[in-house]
Amino acid sequence: MDWKLMTDPANTQNRNVGNGDDLVKHTVYLATLDFLLRREPWSDGMRLRKCHAGRGIYHIPADHKSRALVSCLHSVRTTGEAALVERAQRSILQGLGCWPDAPQNVEQHAEWYAGSALINARRLADHPATHTLDLYELNPETRQILRSVLMDLQLPTRLSWHVLSDGDDAKELDGEAYIEREIGKWGARDLILLDPFAMWLSAEDQKRRARYGRILDAVVQHGGDAASLVLFWVWGSRHQNEAGKDLSNKARDGIDFGYHGLRSKLHGAGLEFVQVKWCWGQWFAMWIVLPRLSADYLAELEHELQVHCRFVTALWKRCGHKCPKLEVKVDRP
Repeated sequence: MDWKLMTDPANTQNRNVGNGDDLVKHTVYLATLDFLLRREPWSDGMRLRKCHAGRGIYHIPADHKSRALVSCLHSVRTTGEAALVERAQRSILQGLGCWPDAPQNVEQHAEWYAGSALINARRLADHPATHTLDLYELNPETRQILRSVLMDLQLPTRLSWHVLSDGDDAKELDGEAYIEREIGKWGARDLILLDPFAMWLSAEDQKRRARYGRILDAVVQHGGDAASLVLFWVWGSRHQNEAGKDLSNKARDGIDFGYHGLRSKLHGAGLEFVQVKWCWGQWFAMWIVLPRLSADYLAELEHELQVHCRFVTALWKRCGHKCPKLEVKVDRP
């Protein structure tokens, strides 16, 4: 079945795609991938594991809140002036026959936005070495769409990709539980992308918070041979005061393995990581945890991310948006 006709109404994340936070998140993913693919052991045989993979591509109707920003993404005139995320969108959407055929048609036809599953797939496929992409998605309907669009993209065979299910493809797959269960078997070539979402304050989320504690325990225990992590943090509009406390590194009582607790786990093991934070209506942050790399390499990644985040800021300005401050720094013990 044509993926353009397939729907997954149970996927609540569909309404959030293509916004300013996606531009930052996908820029960080791409810049980090480029950085790692130039270095061993990731330059050959990387295994990228994406949790909350989504449907791969999203329809942006005319009345969608992200339509103006997506239209701006499509309007760049040359690849030389484009940010990473703009070049990725053009490559993917042209491959799927969804790119506007002329500049004057941008506003009318800017209907699609490629999500992180396709962005990461395209970047790994464009690299000359052999890599693997494992995609974990909860919703069965969303998984079917993702498989369909990846098949349509016709990626080269040197990239091995899998949209996983847990034996029965009609059932939900808890990707976080799978990662928790399997991470102890993975090694330095593995890069895991995780989205904790806004789960850091409610008592009912303690089970998931503890799961993230165990995931970081596995990373700490394996030292330089551990898998690497990129975490995307969302606090939500109701929790901006708490976000400020977390991002200013103030501990809060009664929250086991919340943001500050996980940060302390890494620092207690002597691990530094690169943090990106910004506020676009609400607070967001990303951690790039690379246990194998020294402080010098992390400083180099910090600089590259700062450069690419400036391109995102320029894109926001070009689209007429007020620009939040994007802060990139190595977070040290």
